Amino acid sequence: MLLFVFEGINGLWTASSVHYIVLILLFTVFQSTKGSLTRDL
Repeated sequence: MLLFVFEGINGLWTASSVHYIVLILLFTVFQSTKGSLTRDL
């Protein structure tokens, strides 16, 4: 039972980590795109 709980917590932590990395990537792309747009104008 304890192993099952640990696996669940580990799965949640991995999912949240991936979600956090995706957010950082999206933010970086948004910042670079915004910089390109303002530079082109």
